Amino acid sequence: MLIQNNFHGIFNLELKTNKVQYPGIEQAVYEYFASIQYPFQLIYSSFNAHSLEILNNIDPQAYRAKLFKTAAKQAKTLKKSKLIEDFHPDIRWVKR
Repeated sequence: MLIQNNFHGIFNLELKTNKVQYPGIEQAVYEYFASIQYPFQLIYSSFNAHSLEILNNIDPQAYRAKLFKTAAKQAKTLKKSKLIEDFHPDIRWVKR
């Protein structure tokens, strides 16, 4: 639908792997997007740091963002290690 509508914005694809693991989902998602041309910027995000590590191993050029409910220190550590480019914090971080 995004391609049909020629969407040119940012598509934030959240991998919902923090509670239920879907073995191979990271590879499948990567292969799908590698096989098509799309007019938008793709960002992979997840609460599960392991999914982001897998994506980093598959495609080091992919843009990744970690989602957080807590643990600001972990967010900063992952950003410094360049495992993620950005993090999406819990709204409570901003309200403090």
